[in-house]
Amino acid sequence: MAMADQEPLSSILEDKERVKALVGKRVKRGPTWKWGDQDHGGEGTISNTGEWGEDGTHGTHKIEVTWAHGNKNAYRMGGSRNYRDLVIIDDIGLDDEMEKMLASALSEGGEEVQKLVGYKVKRGPTWATGDEDGRGEGTITAVQKRWLSSNHTFNVTWDIGGDFSYRMGGKRNFRDLLLIHPLEVKKADEKKAQHLAAIVSKGGDELKTLVGKKVKKGPSWIWGDQDKGHGTIISTDKKWGGSNGASMFVVRWIDGST
Repeated sequence: MAMADQEPLSSILEDKERVKALVGKRVKRGPTWKWGDQDHGGEGTISNTGEWGEDGTHGTHKIEVTWAHGNKNAYRMGGSRNYRDLVIIDDIGLDDEMEKMLASALSEGGEEVQKLVGYKVKRGPTWATGDEDGRGEGTITAVQKRWLSSNHTFNVTWDIGGDFSYRMGGKRNFRDLLLIHPLEVKKADEKKAQHLAAIVSKGGDELKTLVGKKVKKGPSWIWGDQDKGHGTIISTDKKWGGSNGASMFVVRWIDGST
């Protein structure tokens, strides 16, 4: 499957029916694996799917696997904590591709892990810091090595505003964050742009629905450093004098300026 045609595993995990279609796919242990040698270090095949109901795993998919050595066990995938006990080998998706790149960078360290600066991220399976991300996405701004604990610290600026640090790698294989594939980012941005264009073209009350939405500078931005990162739309107006019918959005940026 060509990269452009791949779909993030996270999208599949949002749909129960599509998860059921994973039956028959080959798998191996993933980044949140904590089940010792159940797999004997080998591969297996998904034999059934369901959902966990225990505390802490609500909404998490239960993926039953028959391993090459014959034993059957169940594992966690998706849910609010983005579990990835397994990696799908057949038709590896964008999420798995990014995890492979991340694991390699954390192992190599140095310049390789620094190359991750600028990548978009979302909360991962070892996330333990509330809703400071707004349950959205952010951008890696810096990476440091913590020698005493052996893991790396990733600094992230979230799209809703705010800068925080997170644990990645190390002996405990932290995954406070998951990398988002650039193709997934591009696809999401295009979808948002189309949605915005449709609302702007309608104008009137439709424009008012954008009040309160979070924004950042766009491709035709010409306003220098006015943005200070991200902001919130506080009012809209269909008219912008002399700008070919362009709509005017008033934005309050994270530093309080408008």
